Amino acid sequence: MNHQDQSSQTKESAEIPEQDTGGTVSTLARGGVLPQTQPIPGMKVGWLFRTADRMILHRSGQNAPALPIGLVPKILGKISYRDADRRHTKIAYLIETEEGARIVQAHQILDGTWADVVGWDRPVSRDECQAYAKVMSMDVREAPEMPSIPVKNKDGGLVLPGADSQDLGYMRTGDPDEDAALVAWRRIGELAMAAPRTTLGLAAFFGAPLTSSLRSIHTHVLVLYGSGQKGKSTLQKVQAGAMGDPGETYKIFGALNTTAHALPEYLIQARYLPMTREELSSGGWGLKEIQAMVSRVLGGARRDRLDQSGGMRSSIGTFRSMLCVSANESLLVPGQPESFASRVIELHEPFFKSADASDEAVALSEQYHGWPLVWAERAAMFSAERIQEWRELHDQVTKRLSTADSGIPFTLARTMAQWVVGGYMLGEVLGLPMMGEVAFEDARQELPRVTDTAAVNNVSPGQSVWELVAGAIAMHPAMWVTSTMLTGEFNDAEFKPREVLGYWHKNSKTDASELHVYGEALKRMGLEGGVVLAPGLGELKRRGILRVTQARGFKSKPPSVKLRERVQDMVYIFDVDAGRDAWDPAEEKVVHDVAPSPADDSPIAKAERAALERAQEIGTGKTSDAASDDATDSRAHDATTEIVRVPPRPVAAPFVAYPEPVIEESDPAWASLVARAKNHRTKEALRIGVLGTDGLYLPNRRPIASVRRPASVDDVPELMKAYGLKTLYLHGDLLPVLDLPAFDPRKVGGPQAPAACEWGEPGPAIAKMQPASGVSCWMTLTTPEGKRLSLGIPAYEGRFDKLGLPGRGGFGGAESPAVLLDALMVYLLSTEHGPRKDPKVIPYYLSPNKTAEDFAGGLDRDDVVSPMVRAMAKRDDHGEEAGKKFQRWSGPLAEPMGARTMVSPQWARNPDLAEETDTYLHKFDRVAAWLPAFNSAILGIGDPTHHQGGCEYEALKAGMWRVASVPPVTGPRFEGLPTLVFSKASAGGYWLFNPDMDLLIEYFPEWADGMEILEAYVWHDSKRALGGMYNKLLGMRRFILKCQEEGRPGARWVKGVHGRLYQSFRGYLGRNDPKTDNETGDVYARDIYWRPDWAKSIMALANANTFRALMKYAAEGRYPLSLYVDAVTYTSEHADPEQAKPEAMVLGTSSGTWSSEGVIPLADVIERLRESGIDREHDNAHTVMREYLAAQKTQEG
Repeated sequence: MNHQDQSSQTKESAEIPEQDTGGTVSTLARGGVLPQTQPIPGMKVGWLFRTADRMILHRSGQNAPALPIGLVPKILGKISYRDADRRHTKIAYLIETEEGARIVQAHQILDGTWADVVGWDRPVSRDECQAYAKVMSMDVREAPEMPSIPVKNKDGGLVLPGADSQDLGYMRTGDPDEDAALVAWRRIGELAMAAPRTTLGLAAFFGAPLTSSLRSIHTHVLVLYGSGQKGKSTLQKVQAGAMGDPGETYKIFGALNTTAHALPEYLIQARYLPMTREELSSGGWGLKEIQAMVSRVLGGARRDRLDQSGGMRSSIGTFRSMLCVSANESLLVPGQPESFASRVIELHEPFFKSADASDEAVALSEQYHGWPLVWAERAAMFSAERIQEWRELHDQVTKRLSTADSGIPFTLARTMAQWVVGGYMLGEVLGLPMMGEVAFEDARQELPRVTDTAAVNNVSPGQSVWELVAGAIAMHPAMWVTSTMLTGEFNDAEFKPREVLGYWHKNSKTDASELHVYGEALKRMGLEGGVVLAPGLGELKRRGILRVTQARGFKSKPPSVKLRERVQDMVYIFDVDAGRDAWDPAEEKVVHDVAPSPADDSPIAKAERAALERAQEIGTGKTSDAASDDATDSRAHDATTEIVRVPPRPVAAPFVAYPEPVIEESDPAWASLVARAKNHRTKEALRIGVLGTDGLYLPNRRPIASVRRPASVDDVPELMKAYGLKTLYLHGDLLPVLDLPAFDPRKVGGPQAPAACEWGEPGPAIAKMQPASGVSCWMTLTTPEGKRLSLGIPAYEGRFDKLGLPGRGGFGGAESPAVLLDALMVYLLSTEHGPRKDPKVIPYYLSPNKTAEDFAGGLDRDDVVSPMVRAMAKRDDHGEEAGKKFQRWSGPLAEPMGARTMVSPQWARNPDLAEETDTYLHKFDRVAAWLPAFNSAILGIGDPTHHQGGCEYEALKAGMWRVASVPPVTGPRFEGLPTLVFSKASAGGYWLFNPDMDLLIEYFPEWADGMEILEAYVWHDSKRALGGMYNKLLGMRRFILKCQEEGRPGARWVKGVHGRLYQSFRGYLGRNDPKTDNETGDVYARDIYWRPDWAKSIMALANANTFRALMKYAAEGRYPLSLYVDAVTYTSEHADPEQAKPEAMVLGTSSGTWSSEGVIPLADVIERLRESGIDREHDNAHTVMREYLAAQKTQEG
């Protein structure tokens, strides 16, 4: 049980005193305890601790020897992690190691991994781990507390962490020669003051710990940007060196080679201390990702999260300081929020005067790193008393720096004034009296440029709309005519009439020049320019720039009857003069022409005198009285400062369960559809969202990671109301998190049957739920107010799965919530139909068949129901005891409608000798094979006419025809092709549907000439009744294929949904029985899509078309091994599908072509194919290949 290799122990663990034969009764003290040892509290009997050498011992029995387990490292301190209000969140242990003091977390103490930090072997048993943990926990109670995160004391002073109590690198000093360090840092200060902006950048970093202590200073980001090799990274290294160790081991300085979540965590641990990251491009992020990261930093870097139980995870606070980054391009672009404009400040290169100066500054800061912050702490610069002095200095510097007293210019001035305060602090530490004044002059030079940049990028909604209109006027002047031209005949005089966006109009009442913009024109401008119009129009209306003549809204009628007749559209009326005056560049300057000189007793003068005294102390500054007088002569101008109260201590922002979504237009087509949608059903359909483990996903919005998850289905209406959703989808990754049951393909009742679970029990927020409890693939929630909401769980929907292949198909196959949202968006966009100005979509609802009903025209069609067909399912009276039930297809139509289609959809044969010598087995799938049949099939409307004595065959009249005989179909011509089968009629002859009749007439013209029809049921009112459904599905398919070409990840899943819609609907039309009316027990009147005759006609036509294609390939000597609905298999010596296919077969993606679905080595399955004649239905080329490909995909993952 010896824990360590004694030869490799440190000094503290070496020299273990030799044990006697010990462990006998004679060597025990009273109570059975060895001398100089004590039992470890809470441990089993036999576990001891010897305090003399900190050794853990163990005895297996009372008379057994006490064997050494290992040494316990010395605990140097208790590392505390306190929140901003000084409450404990967790502790860690500072332990002594050979390399020096190291921090280990509490969980490392418990699981024994602390030994990795010390360089020892880990404890190997639970008892050993517990023994070490018990001893260390007793030691830590006596150890001094050492804060790991900066915290404020009760007076508001800042308590900084020690060098050993945190791993970020603050307070860690380099060369221990303090005198040499002071000379070095004074030299760095001189080099900085010799170059513009450099002192300001250095001072900004050093003054950043005061961010939360000064008046109205927020967390902000300093961006050093410009071309390469101009001193950006040099300045950052010097900044970091002033605060601690800038080396790679620590986190003050470094490249942005972290994840989007790691950097905020580092910042939270730094809290009041600044941090710097060089070259944003090194993180491999795009501008959007960088801006998202910066937004999070500006918000304090904190992100509240829930654990799996729904409770809040503990956090250690927020970041309240400055992050400095460097970049080759600006992070500020027009249209960003106000937080970017006022709290992201950029300084342009160059920094330091020359390359030699840069090299010298970096070398000195790396050698003597950390000393300036240590000196500042020694001088109590962060105590409550000194912070009050810095507040007074900050107020005076702000007034001296800027003329602004409100708005973004004032916020920027306050922030840069804080940087200047940092210059005075650094000047006092280093004994450089002019450092604060140099930083001030840098700020005076930079503030106007920074303010102008903020004004350009922080554009209000109203200004965005006005600039949109003004830009259109400037770029397309020919598209704007006068109102007098518009009412005339100017179009007739033009060779090609121009496009007009609006017109100029002179208001006769106000004599103002107005611009009337067509409503649709402005909407198009907004979509193309990515500008949301409503907020901007509201602002323009408030400013008097947009004139509105109607009671509500923003549009107005054209002012004259002639204009109204010509325009026939509402217009937006803009006062052009008011718009031009509203955002004219301000003439006022944001800085004084001559900076006011503070009085001798002002905070600025006091700060400079403190720096002079420091210079005199170290013997390198001016020591004469004259020098002191010179420093205060320029401060003779009277200036007073108001003593301010200490601002209230910042309080952590409350948790927001449903944060506001942030607009991020990633799909312009979706934005266009939303803008054009007028129909209520269409608007409802577009209100969708997807909830996953990483947050809520909404169309054209950033993911909302911190949204509260519903603890039960009863919380779902609240979440949906918060974001205005009609339909919410839960992604499959939420199932284990919410403790929902896994998908069960064998569940009784299918995917819509509920699975019982606690999460699915509704509460008071749900008045009615379908199903009543539990969870299923589709759930309808009705709120107490009567609103119907839909909740979908695609992971439970197995009707889109591909036979023999693993995983979900359709929406359930989407690998992430983002992909599922993309699939839903692609689906809705692909179903758009109707006028462009008033588009309609077909939302997915409940199941493939219910959704397909909408594609077919909905439940309001009056040409679908056939009373005679429905009579087949009319209930029979079996007496009171038997109850009400449907009989399987009774009546005169039962036999002809029950006849099978002539071309068998499933067929297979054995390979012949020539085919056995081929190398590969190929599978080809006929693309959208059934879809054209929906368009081409002639379907009967109403009831058929019964011709008992037969009648002449009419191809354009849907019917069922009993013929006296059929032609022979077993000759050489049909050998190797699917078998044609016929249904014999009870009265003699054979029943055939139109597509079967057409096929026989095509291939057997002699038989057609003598064909005798004995009986027929004919719909003399016939048409292509599902042509509209075909057009919608065809348009949907084309859009999905385009999205696949564009690389949209959700399109592949929508393609599976598309195919299943019409394939399943064919079976839905011909299902055994229609739905039952729960009240009457009869056929449910709203179930209009029960038409077995339609289903048979569509199926017969699709099969006949496939047979025609196979006949064409047989003409060139190529015969299939199997047919499975629309999939065929062929052998070939070629692996390339293009070479292996029959010559007449066309591979492609359009309807009627074929796609290659796989190729396998024939040798691997040939034995099974030879023996398949016994059970050809279950073991043939198709089934064998399906199993082979499924196993291959499972292996590939």
